[in-house]
Amino acid sequence: MKKIIFKLCCLSGILLLANQLKAQNLLTVNEGFESGKTGWYFSGANVQLVNDDAHSGKTSLKVISQPGSITLFYSDPKVQKMTLSAGKKYELRMWVKPLSKVREFELKVYSSSGYKAEQDVSEIVKNKPLKINEWQQLSIPFTSNDYQDAKFSIALGIGEILFDDLALVEVK
Repeated sequence: MKKIIFKLCCLSGILLLANQLKAQNLLTVNEGFESGKTGWYFSGANVQLVNDDAHSGKTSLKVISQPGSITLFYSDPKVQKMTLSAGKKYELRMWVKPLSKVREFELKVYSSSGYKAEQDVSEIVKNKPLKINEWQQLSIPFTSNDYQDAKFSIALGIGEILFDDLALVEVK
């Protein structure tokens, strides 16, 4: 009986590892901000690199937004070349660490041909209960249209939050 249980445990571990290996990150440039702001565009009042608090590596991105302003960053389609296939399922994953209460947090995935194209694939996270001063993973699932040149944006209406280890992966 012990051998059977051990074999099942090992088989489960191998299958789990195989599924993790299949999830290739479509973000290939600076997904952890270790190379500064390369591969990203920024808009808004206050975006900083932080070298003393990261989920992994040495650097994270700190986004600060005050009442009356919106701060956002998005993937640069000239550098982050991603092709999303129609009908396939994807997840945008990231590690976040709120440094204050976060309000109006929004995430969208869309075609770089224009903002109007994103409505059917956008996933919005608003007022999600995030723990302050603790790294936690957000995972945003969506089904794609046929986007030959996709990008995503993250906007913060009010709050202060660290971002690290972003990944866009196809899921089965």
